[in-house]
Amino acid sequence: MAVSVAAATKALKKFRIDNLPGRQLRAAAVTTQKSVKQPIVEARNPFLPVQNPYSGKWAKPRYSLRMQKELVKKAKACGMVGLLPPGPKLSLEEIEAAKRSETVAPRPDKKQDWWLRPVEWSTEPLVDKAKKAGLVTMYVGRKRMFKGHKWERVRSERLRRHRIAMKGMAKQVKSYKSFYHRRRPSPLATPRANSQKLPF
Repeated sequence: MAVSVAAATKALKKFRIDNLPGRQLRAAAVTTQKSVKQPIVEARNPFLPVQNPYSGKWAKPRYSLRMQKELVKKAKACGMVGLLPPGPKLSLEEIEAAKRSETVAPRPDKKQDWWLRPVEWSTEPLVDKAKKAGLVTMYVGRKRMFKGHKWERVRSERLRRHRIAMKGMAKQVKSYKSFYHRRRPSPLATPRANSQKLPF
């Protein structure tokens, strides 16, 4: 399904407004109007997991892999790939190539367009380290990729019992077929009456 340029731009604007420090960028826009030097504001990368410095535990990225892929697709549709942070679905090389080839939004001078200003995304948690921890990919570190159906999970145990049961099956079949032959060698003959013994 094709995404319109207006809808893609709106989605990129919402992403930037939700994840950028608006107060600092507005102040930077005012500073830019007064001075030539443009201060670069740092922002947390929502595409990468973050490690708590106190507990050492990892927090998952704010945007899942599916949402990251959709944002990258919309950014390519409207020519604003340079406004997205790097992540598992968008590398730094792709961002630099997009800045050279595509039409990236210029640095704005208006205060209301603060969301278009360039920022420096923090990339302290490395993508490789996060992949080893199993946070940015779905099946890293898992013994089995999928849970599977119940018949698939019990198949090995069922085959083991089947092999044990079939180990002496030929002997059991032969014993079963010769059972009545031993009891009645001539099936058409009159059966012999068993002697009845009185209980007294």
